[in-house]
Amino acid sequence: MPESLAAEAAPPLPRPTTARWAAVFLVLVMAALSGWQSVVLWRDNNDDAEQLVSALARSLDYQLSAELAEIDNLLQEAAARIDPERWPEADAARLLVSRLRAIPNLRGFRVATAEGQSVGGMLTAQGLVEAPEVTLADREYHAYHRDQPEDHGLHIGTPIISRIDGVPVIPLSRAIIDGAGRFRGTVVATVDTNVLSTMVRSALVEDQGATVIARLDGIILVRVPGNEEYSGKSARASPLFSEYLPHARSGIGRYTAAINGVPKIVGYRTLDHYPLVVTAGVSIDTAFDAWRANAWHLGLVLVAFALGSGVLATLLDQREHARALLARKVEDHARDLRAQLAERTRELEDRFRIEFEMRDAQFHHRLQSTVAEAENRAKSELLAAATHDLYQPLCAARLRMEALIERLGDDGDVRAVGNGLDTLADLLEEFIEHSRAERSPPTPEIAEVALDDVIGKVIEALGGLAAAKGLALRTVRTSLRVETDASLLNHILLNLIANAIRYTDKGGVLVGCRRRPGRVRIEVWDTGRGIPEDRRQEIFQQFRRLDEAEPGPMHGVGLGLSIVERACKVLGAVIDLRSVPGRGSVFAVEIAA
Repeated sequence: MPESLAAEAAPPLPRPTTARWAAVFLVLVMAALSGWQSVVLWRDNNDDAEQLVSALARSLDYQLSAELAEIDNLLQEAAARIDPERWPEADAARLLVSRLRAIPNLRGFRVATAEGQSVGGMLTAQGLVEAPEVTLADREYHAYHRDQPEDHGLHIGTPIISRIDGVPVIPLSRAIIDGAGRFRGTVVATVDTNVLSTMVRSALVEDQGATVIARLDGIILVRVPGNEEYSGKSARASPLFSEYLPHARSGIGRYTAAINGVPKIVGYRTLDHYPLVVTAGVSIDTAFDAWRANAWHLGLVLVAFALGSGVLATLLDQREHARALLARKVEDHARDLRAQLAERTRELEDRFRIEFEMRDAQFHHRLQSTVAEAENRAKSELLAAATHDLYQPLCAARLRMEALIERLGDDGDVRAVGNGLDTLADLLEEFIEHSRAERSPPTPEIAEVALDDVIGKVIEALGGLAAAKGLALRTVRTSLRVETDASLLNHILLNLIANAIRYTDKGGVLVGCRRRPGRVRIEVWDTGRGIPEDRRQEIFQQFRRLDEAEPGPMHGVGLGLSIVERACKVLGAVIDLRSVPGRGSVFAVEIAA
């Protein structure tokens, strides 16, 4: 069967799916990275919330402990000096009044006998104020001291309503014990719950989180918000008292509040010297609000990335299929041509084997060279066409990504995908330029060129790139003129200055000219990373970069300096390199004046 017929009978080419499978893999990787980022952000939000409530609880602990220590010292001194049977004593009253003035949050204190009868009015920072004598025997704190005379410490009572002015107060009391160890009465000071509410409010993150001062038996002394409603009530059923305090005096708790049913994170601390616990909380909703917003944004980015990748992968697969069909046609045509030539050769061999043996051999040699050149041209044209065809859908994808960015806003992940498409487009443009230069080397058009104009145009074109990296891009003005091709010189300087910006992280880039005997030297100075001596020849090779392990939108494929070297050879220019690793590099181009 002839080879052409065999080719016609060949099975159809399967449609490629490589790009689409790659897109699926990239979407899965993107989803995994998004999930990992979400977990990290959740942990960060959780740690921030725990650190916040812990710090607030610690601050409230310090403030309350300091306040109670001042009041306790005053009551301890009063219990040691006062005899209920002889109160008020003028000397003791003056001394205690002076101490009261140093504690502005204390309303004052009263003295009661062992039977619970108040004596001597109320002692305040203004002095002894007359007040009706009332019985305190029914008060919880007096009963506590009477029934437990061995406890000589500060007792923090249940919040009560003052019988003098009806203000809600917290009683702080000590027992008066005589020298024989007998219970002689009580001295009690009161603190307005509104004063403590002001202190507690400083540690309040939000109303749902709440801040609380409570006794260890669960009695709430102060709660913000809702102090009037909850002060004096028991919170013993709260998980704080049933689950956390029995195992640790201070720490972090997570539970649903029994009062309002709000799940929250609570920092709690037990005071070192007093039977109180303070808490500061933040609701779960508030603690993880940033995490929820970020998860929503990540989901939108992932959907957009999946759609864009799917469209791009489908277009790439279609182009790959078209290229395979074209390659098959070229291969079939070459096969037919080789078969025809072989048949003709055999005929010539049969007819002129003896007479034209040498000529036949020469013909074969020329024939093979012609076929090889035809195949090479076909492959070069195929690569150029495929690169151009890939560039068109990539441009379309870039436009769609810009529209997506305008719709979603300046989101970092969407912007990263757009930057990736821009980088891919730049790489394809570099390949196209490289392929064009290899197919048809440029013929220089020599004319008089003002160097200041050429350098100025390049500086203007790359100014935005330098500004984006925070670099200073400067030039030293010059009046020098040379005989050269302006376009090729512009291309050389564009590559050198772009490379200098690309590999400079701080500082800047300076471009200037020096006159040499019979030549002009154009120098590009940078404060970048520098180039090791053993790699200074390597960087002029095709597809070689110093930062091959650091791909990104600011890095090419390693063709720039190769193109510069080729253009210098066309112009008869000499390129020179000096560099100090860690300090910077100087690329210089010398052109005949």
